Amino acid sequence: MRNLRTIGWSLFGGLGVAGALTWGFSVRGENERLAPLVPEPAPIAVPLKAVPADNAPIGQAKPTLPIGKVVLFNSGVAYFQREGTIENDALVDLSFPATEINDLMKSLTVRDSEGGRIQPLRYDSQEPIEQTLRSFGINLAENPSYGEILNQARGERVEVTLQAAAGLPGTLTGTIIGMETQTRPAGSGPAVEIEQLNLDCAEGLRGIPLNQVQRVRFLNPVLERDLRRALEVVARGHDSQRKTVRLGFSGKTRREVKVGYVIENPIWKMTYRLNLEEKQPKLEGWAAIENVSDEDWSNVKMTLVSARPISFRMDLYPPLYVPRPLVEPEQFAMLRPPMYNGPLSIAQVVPQQPPPMGQMGQMGQFGNLGGNLGFQGGFQGGFGGGIGGGGIQGQVGSGGFANNEIAGNFMQGNRYKRMAGMPSPTQNRLSYEELNERRNDAKPNAPSKEEKQQAQQLGRQLADLDANLVEDLKGDGLPGASRHEIDGAVSLARKQSALLPMPDVPVNIKHVSIYDASVMPQHPLRGLRVKNQSNQALMQGPIAVFDEGHFAGEARIADLQPNEERLISYAVDLGTEIQSKQTEEPGPRILARIEGDVLALGYQARKVTTYTIRNRNTQPRSLVIEHPISEGWALADDSKPTETTRNRHRFVVEVKPDESVTFKVAEVQARTEQASIVKQPTQSLFRSNLGLNLWLEVVPVVEEGVTLQLRSATQLEVRSKQRQELTYHVQSLSDEPRTVILEHAIPDGAKLVKATDVPTKQQGKFIRYELGVAAKGKTTHQVVQERIDPAAEVVELSTSPDAATLPKDVPAQRWVTKQGFEVWTKRETSPPTLIRGSIRNGAFTATRRTEQTTMVSVRNLTPVARTFQVEMPIADEWRMTGVEPGIKLARQALKVPAMQIAPQTWVQQREDSESVSLTKISDPLRQEIESSKTLPQPLLQAIARAVKLAAQLRETESQLSDQQQEAKAMIEEQARIRQNMEKLPQDTPLYKKYLSKLESVETTLEAQQQRIRTTQDALKKFTQEQSQFLRETAIESPAS
Repeated sequence: MRNLRTIGWSLFGGLGVAGALTWGFSVRGENERLAPLVPEPAPIAVPLKAVPADNAPIGQAKPTLPIGKVVLFNSGVAYFQREGTIENDALVDLSFPATEINDLMKSLTVRDSEGGRIQPLRYDSQEPIEQTLRSFGINLAENPSYGEILNQARGERVEVTLQAAAGLPGTLTGTIIGMETQTRPAGSGPAVEIEQLNLDCAEGLRGIPLNQVQRVRFLNPVLERDLRRALEVVARGHDSQRKTVRLGFSGKTRREVKVGYVIENPIWKMTYRLNLEEKQPKLEGWAAIENVSDEDWSNVKMTLVSARPISFRMDLYPPLYVPRPLVEPEQFAMLRPPMYNGPLSIAQVVPQQPPPMGQMGQMGQFGNLGGNLGFQGGFQGGFGGGIGGGGIQGQVGSGGFANNEIAGNFMQGNRYKRMAGMPSPTQNRLSYEELNERRNDAKPNAPSKEEKQQAQQLGRQLADLDANLVEDLKGDGLPGASRHEIDGAVSLARKQSALLPMPDVPVNIKHVSIYDASVMPQHPLRGLRVKNQSNQALMQGPIAVFDEGHFAGEARIADLQPNEERLISYAVDLGTEIQSKQTEEPGPRILARIEGDVLALGYQARKVTTYTIRNRNTQPRSLVIEHPISEGWALADDSKPTETTRNRHRFVVEVKPDESVTFKVAEVQARTEQASIVKQPTQSLFRSNLGLNLWLEVVPVVEEGVTLQLRSATQLEVRSKQRQELTYHVQSLSDEPRTVILEHAIPDGAKLVKATDVPTKQQGKFIRYELGVAAKGKTTHQVVQERIDPAAEVVELSTSPDAATLPKDVPAQRWVTKQGFEVWTKRETSPPTLIRGSIRNGAFTATRRTEQTTMVSVRNLTPVARTFQVEMPIADEWRMTGVEPGIKLARQALKVPAMQIAPQTWVQQREDSESVSLTKISDPLRQEIESSKTLPQPLLQAIARAVKLAAQLRETESQLSDQQQEAKAMIEEQARIRQNMEKLPQDTPLYKKYLSKLESVETTLEAQQQRIRTTQDALKKFTQEQSQFLRETAIESPAS
């Protein structure tokens, strides 16, 4: 049963979108299943004798697989299939350029029939051959000498065959100790260096000069096999640009095997020949193919496919190492063993890898490291000039190393000891930090989310195709593909090209002349309208055209699908002359809209291209005009193309012999232009570059029911619907009549009252009117609009500069409005008047009234009488005369005749109350009360008695105070007399005088104290009387 093992074939790529057209990774047999690239351990666990040995003798004949089938695509890849017969177990080596290994890895398919089994494929690593050679037990990378090979095998047992005349046994068996070199004199000549092999034999140590050794055989079979494999690697590495892929097959019979792969290859190209004399024209096709490989194609089956499968390049060949971060155990993070510097050695001086060019200019002082180390003079100036300036120079050989005890004998002594100290090359690996840097650098180039989704969608669609597409090569399975099987076998030597005849393709042709001003402005080109009448798609390519037995010209044709038509041109039609002329002007219809202080004009620019065609031929011409598609322009309604391409409009014009025809193509483009405003007192003027002037005149319309409200002493609020009359004046300077589409914008919150013309269209707040304007003519249009709800406008009080010319009854300071009226006020406030009083709880409460009179005057400047609604705010604690309490805004209508002034009076009152104790009524208050005509008589009498009682009480209190002061003076006089008497003898006259005076003062003091007691009794009486009056008196004044 046939066993198919697909290693994998993928075609990727295409227009910046990642996708995948994938066949395989499957195994077909009795049990179909998905198989990995490397088989699972159980299926390949076959006996060692059944697997082809890698250590077969060099030069053993191996089966070959010549190329048997080639499929060329026009996408830069080709499919190659190798076929051959093998017997039993076999190894097949295929050699490929290193640049094709990546494509091979992702597309190689291997088929082994008759129950054969495919072994894991092996191929040379991308690493240099030196790296591979160093991996064997015997390193042949540096082309070692005989002695160097033996020195690498130290410790290995060998069998040595010596020359018969050497004076030693013919064969020795021992273990290699090592190699050494000795310098021995050679007669009168200079000393020579002798290599010696040191062995540990059964008899003891032996030193055998290497020139006496005839043959050495390693007794270790592993080392012997490593040496043979290394030699095979050396043999395969003769061509460093090619790599070997080894295919392994296991089986018991003679059978057929096939190997297929997709690699990069030049596209195949088509050329055509067309004979116009044939009744049924056919395209004679030739396919150009190239064999750019290093192998001859001998009797291969050739298939050409005009399809572009997705394909891309992917770097799968280089070995990739994933760096891992170094994590140290915590207990070792506290202490590290110290590092000690050693002496400078050759390995530290000679760099293992050259640094970047031109970056070594600072290493010119190595010669000053000290004479004891032998570098003095050795590297002085050696790197100073930089690697880019001539490499390592200087005095390495002029005694530089001669003074070094360590390196002074480097060029002498045992060469094998010196080699042991040389540095060994290491394999380059990315560090963890370098990997992160590369990942970060790649982030800006990462595909976007949309690109990933598009790639996934395309990959899913392509993955649903038949997995046997490459084997069957059914071109109709690919959309737009055409498959061409070449009859017979094709043989083509390496690096050779060939033209393969293709089947003729029937086509239908029509003679035309093709004019494109960008190709040739004066003449059209002779051409054909070609229609593919076959079932195959025609691949693009050149066409050689023949007519009347002669060469007529060459043309190019793009990919042509079945039943598709395409124009081609092959010669210049000198008998036909064409002149094209282009004009541009504004269209007759202009849209005008005023937006603030700018006039916006919208119009269609009309570009007319006139083609004047003169046919001087004896035959009619079917002229195809290739009119370019201009960005931003569209064909006018009166210009209909026959067909339209990606960048051309095509028009067909039939021209009779010796006839001139004029053909016009009109295009339009929407444009806008703005005109700035020129403001005048009553209108706004706009001038444009299109020969169109427009000005707008706005006049307020007299409105009834305007509301006036005095917000403060300096602000007047005017509420109205702000009705306006807008007159549009349009003037055209063009010599042709025009249609101006006037677009009037109704302000927010406003409505249209009336207009001169009926609107042609209304959309939202925009209303359009079509106005016809004669050549060099004018027209007008009026619109009246007002606000839906009255709007408030606050007018500030201003002083008129023309106060001297105002009428005498018009003040200079007033509110001047734009609605044809003026307002001013006059306000007077009367002093407070006592209108009511009351007595309660010993207090008199007086109620006073303040009156404010406001006169509002309105001057009507319009020729019609108007009625205004005047509103007066009522402040807190004030009451408007004639208005119910609680209302805060009073309103009255005011009619004003035309060109007259009408006043309106407003009176407001405010009452304030003041309470005063009856014992503290002042004289001004008493006089105000006595003069009041609104207070009742009992209240006046009570006030008079309260005033009298208060006066008596104050008088008695004053009398008592005076008496008490006099009694106090008498007591103080008595104390003075007694103090003086204490200082005098009693029998003195002065003492007696003081005694007499003391008696007199005492008598007077007693009388005064009696008077004080009398006054205190009177004060008590008056106080009681006043308290009783205040407590018992309660009088209310009636409301006024």
